[in-house]
Amino acid sequence: MNDESMNDMPLVKIDKLCVDFQITRARTLRALDDVSLTIKNGETVGLVGESGCGKTTLGRAVKGLSPITSGSVEYRGVAINKMTPVQRENFTKDAQMIFQDPYSSLDPRMTVREIIKEGMKAHNMGSRAKLHERVDELLELVGLNREHANRFPHEFSGGQRQRVGIARALALDPAFLICDEPTSALDVSIQAQIITLLKNLRKRIGLTFLFISHDMAMVKYVSDRIVVMYLGKIVEIAPSESLYENPLHPYTRSLISSIQVADPIIEASRQRVRLKGDISNQLSYQPELGVGKCKLLPRCPYVTEACYTCEAELVEYERGHFSSCAAASKKI
Repeated sequence: MNDESMNDMPLVKIDKLCVDFQITRARTLRALDDVSLTIKNGETVGLVGESGCGKTTLGRAVKGLSPITSGSVEYRGVAINKMTPVQRENFTKDAQMIFQDPYSSLDPRMTVREIIKEGMKAHNMGSRAKLHERVDELLELVGLNREHANRFPHEFSGGQRQRVGIARALALDPAFLICDEPTSALDVSIQAQIITLLKNLRKRIGLTFLFISHDMAMVKYVSDRIVVMYLGKIVEIAPSESLYENPLHPYTRSLISSIQVADPIIEASRQRVRLKGDISNQLSYQPELGVGKCKLLPRCPYVTEACYTCEAELVEYERGHFSSCAAASKKI
């Protein structure tokens, strides 16, 4: 493969990915349903949706932490479940994950220095003195002090623990970071610092991000493209500005209309897009509408006849703007 084709190749390619979990002997939960997505080198892709829509499962499947039922995930053109031992080792080093819960993602019996150094030792990235120095550099990079290296996780606040998790993810000099709601446990002021840090790292070393969040305002700020998920399916993909200026799917419109505006006068005059019924999840969803039909149908305020006859497939309505809404080509 020549250099030109390598440059054109997406860093991550997800094709018709399905992930099932066995709930009982007779019942299976489909957490991801026919998901296809590409992530370009150096791009930040935001992944949004309500809790339970499959965002974290997708991130874990891309990292190889969740079993794939069908479909594929490719990294630099190689399927992650078909990698050789050497390719697998390189992928493990190259793709890192920042977990949502800073309490359970750190070993309470290890010091911060041991936690950050663990991956570097496994990949033989230098002498003890060099790794010691690298840990100090990473702690300062994420806003902690060198003295924190000898403490245990229980001695830190939630925000500080998340900084340790970010330092650990950066220790192996990755090219791809999967951020699973990395700021959800942090105070608002600390959230801004972490987001600024991640954006600066992207500029400085060319990191690629899959940024998972339920915070629509934050995702707009950090993302080049945004992917909207509902009940395990992608319902809309668009460049960040295009999605917020012209959302095509009713579910996306509902999410965007829920963003609060600081000005109380403007906030009072805004019109919300409200969905019917309770927040859905994969366990409560009953596919009585038939395979391929829109999963939002029972809650959607814009249902038309086309919704009952058209398959809910992603269609490009504008350049780079895809929606699975049957009424997306009309004013909804």
